[in-house]
Amino acid sequence: MREEKELDITADNLVKSLESSLKEKEHEVKQEQQRNRELDAKFKNLLQEKESIEAQLQKILDNHYTEKSELSSKIKSLQEEKKKLKDVKEQNKQCEHLSDSDSTEVDLDSSIFLQEDVGWQPIDHEQPSSHSVKKVQDQKNKWYLEKTQARGEENLRNTSNEVSNLKSRLIDVEHEKIMLVKQLTHNLDHQNEKE
Repeated sequence: MREEKELDITADNLVKSLESSLKEKEHEVKQEQQRNRELDAKFKNLLQEKESIEAQLQKILDNHYTEKSELSSKIKSLQEEKKKLKDVKEQNKQCEHLSDSDSTEVDLDSSIFLQEDVGWQPIDHEQPSSHSVKKVQDQKNKWYLEKTQARGEENLRNTSNEVSNLKSRLIDVEHEKIMLVKQLTHNLDHQNEKE
């Protein structure tokens, strides 16, 4: 009888021990499942953040290529303006040289000719000499070249300013791209350390 009681007690203790161990294991499993759910949520958030940063980066890269193309176009336009300006200055010098070589004074009163961009033909109330016509035409050419030169210089300044602005924007884009890549790398490294 005594032995049966001892066996019952031993059996009860064993059952209680097993139940306790089972509860501990169940608790550990639940904790592990909770940790896994948290890691899954963090991983999903990290993936979403990565996709968001990559989308921003792609947008910046697209803008970068667009602005780079615009910059190339502006630089080409600037080179063309410089060439035009050089040609105009050269023509202006030649015109000044021709004017200086002829010492005859001519009345350049506005009544002698029409001051218009197209034509500038002499008016017929007085028939000027061929020398006067040539002198007036030289002066008109000089004025036209000076006007063209001034316009070319203004276009050159405007184009130079636009090129400078685009270059500054490209520098900003490069900096922004580097910062986004650093942020993405930092987040990935931080997640790897936690895991």
